[in-house]
Amino acid sequence: MPKIDAPENLFYSLLGRKMTDSELVDIFPVAKAELDGHDEENHIIKIELNDTNRPDLWSPAGVARALNTYMTGEIPYYDFFSTKDDEKDSDGREIINDESVIGIRDYSIGFACRGVEVDDDLLRNLIQSQEKLCTNFGRKRKTIAMGIYRSDMIKYPVHYAAVDPDKTRFQPLGMDETLSLREISEKHPKGKEYGYIVSSYDKWPYLYDDNGDTLSFPPVINSARIGAVEVGDSDFFIEVSGPILDDLLLAVNILACDFSDFGFEILPVKVKFAKDTPYGREITVPYYFQKPQKAELSLIRKKLGEPLSADDCIKALARMGVYAIADNDNIYIDVPEYRNDFLHAVDIVEDVMIGYGLSNFKPVMPTDFTVGRLSTVEEFSRKIKDILVGLGFQEMIYNYLGSKKEYIDNMHIKGDDAVFIANPMSENYEVIRPSVLPSLLESESVSGHAVYPHNIFEVGKTVVKDPSDNSGTRTKNSLGFFSSDVQRTYNDVASYVQTLMYFLRKDYTLEPVDNDPRFIPGRAAYVMYNGMRAGIFGETHPQILESWGCSMPSVMAEFDVDILLSDKEDEKNDDPEDPELLANWAHKVILKVSKIVSVEKHPEGDKLYILKLDTGEPDQRTIVSSIVPYYTKEDLLGHNIVLVSNLKPANFRGVKSYGMLLAASDANDENHSTCEVIFPDEFDVGTVLEYEGQPETEKITTYLKADHFFALPMKTKDGFVTVNGKKIGKDGKFLKVKKYINGNVG
Repeated sequence: MPKIDAPENLFYSLLGRKMTDSELVDIFPVAKAELDGHDEENHIIKIELNDTNRPDLWSPAGVARALNTYMTGEIPYYDFFSTKDDEKDSDGREIINDESVIGIRDYSIGFACRGVEVDDDLLRNLIQSQEKLCTNFGRKRKTIAMGIYRSDMIKYPVHYAAVDPDKTRFQPLGMDETLSLREISEKHPKGKEYGYIVSSYDKWPYLYDDNGDTLSFPPVINSARIGAVEVGDSDFFIEVSGPILDDLLLAVNILACDFSDFGFEILPVKVKFAKDTPYGREITVPYYFQKPQKAELSLIRKKLGEPLSADDCIKALARMGVYAIADNDNIYIDVPEYRNDFLHAVDIVEDVMIGYGLSNFKPVMPTDFTVGRLSTVEEFSRKIKDILVGLGFQEMIYNYLGSKKEYIDNMHIKGDDAVFIANPMSENYEVIRPSVLPSLLESESVSGHAVYPHNIFEVGKTVVKDPSDNSGTRTKNSLGFFSSDVQRTYNDVASYVQTLMYFLRKDYTLEPVDNDPRFIPGRAAYVMYNGMRAGIFGETHPQILESWGCSMPSVMAEFDVDILLSDKEDEKNDDPEDPELLANWAHKVILKVSKIVSVEKHPEGDKLYILKLDTGEPDQRTIVSSIVPYYTKEDLLGHNIVLVSNLKPANFRGVKSYGMLLAASDANDENHSTCEVIFPDEFDVGTVLEYEGQPETEKITTYLKADHFFALPMKTKDGFVTVNGKKIGKDGKFLKVKKYINGNVG
């Protein structure tokens, strides 16, 4: 969460009073903040904000405004905002956006101010506000970059254009030499940090006045002359640039209100755009763009559990700086100029709750009691996570809202199934993600400096349109994973999928992908489970990598977890007897009694043992088994186990396993958290086991695939290990278990 430092004198002057730390602790929650500390030696109040949807609070001025409004109930009034029907006088101040910036950073807007000489505290606060808005709200300058300039040195209009990065030169702030834009991106510290944002374009953004004097190279660095604000300056021009106009308008409105609260006179600036916008080709900034919102009074009462009157709600909202009226049991609000976080009626309910006062809600004991537990899908998801972490992947967690550019355009898909937000706070949050893959690709796009390979995954929610559902949408539990390196091919991702499905005990088949622009044609496949498309994987198409600015070859996969969980592994009835199945088992499966002669913990796996086995053959056999949570070394050493001896070898974190031991588990254990190793100590080492009445059959000499083995109906029945209802053993003796007498075997 954002944290800010507020100089005592500055904060108390904005607040209009001094407050003790105890008083601040009590009042800060109304601004969704808490006192993070008080450096009395340096006279700094440290504040932590607990809401990332309120960038207006990320400055001492914003917090002071919220506290003042709450304590007085007086709504702040700012007279410098233009609207569609009321344009303020810009007095010749203009920003002209050239059409060359379209598709690079489409917009530049700003305002001017004057009247207060900045001191050291105020200058540090302005720089802090700039960094918080650009870093947090502006996603590290990707969507918002801000510059503060000496207005008295500027000849209007200011021009915003895209220029040749090798021919355009100026002296950047903090350096003594004149450099080209490209040289700045390579040599200047800020260029190294933020130059990548525009480096893929042929032309780069450039801000200059009508004299041709440089203001800045957005989003990287100001010039050393007009852009070098110092203590004692009093006339400023504030400019923000980025690709999303509503985000820029909100940032400018926040800054204008902050500067006004500091005592500055706000001077509007006319902005001329190079393309059509929802507000026209010309607007005067600061500009009020928010739309009125409403909430039903019955909804407010229901959500808060209090019989609040319309007047109660209006007064509570006023304490939050929100003007409201009531009509026909509806509460209508005008959104404050510096806010754009009212996305739903529930957001109005939240402000009513805070403004009414949390202490005014009487505690009520719950009348319903339930026992908490993990859901089936959560347990299954944790199993997936454990497997992928074991394969060397790192888990990621992402937001579920994003932009059309990220979720649709960069993926080269039509997006017909995507669900859009009707009233998004900004274009950054207009789409509910239909897939996990764009989130993974976004991480990869900013990780080019990290050591390869990159292996990341997420198990999370996705949403698509579904006419069959009452809501018209369907929320899915999805798994996505992504891997990039100098060489990444279909075989790599296919092996990951095979290992995942092996440990999930899911029998699957593959079908070719007809036409999916996210993958290279002929290098992708659908994963079929129980007759349904449970997933897709393959080599990432180069066009996708180019759209995201990724340079390394990569593979990726996505699964519908709900489909994988929709049914237990194919369960075949033990009765009636299936001669073909039994013949197949007798022909392909080799179960051999083996003795554990050595047990060691796997150095790279907390749940893995490395077992050395005497199989009755000249050489010992090595297997890896994930039974650490269930058995100690002493429990295993010296005992016989049942080895699936012709299972295809698999690599477990650098150790190759030549087979698998048999174990029983609870029949109702969907997340495979139970285990009983089968110990056939009554059999001689080297005994090859058969099902009861098995005819002599020639065994195949090739390896048995794991998914084929798990598809076989092996169970425990009345304490005996069976296949298709037939007991397994040799010479009249049969395998037995003690705990899971009617369970699964694998």
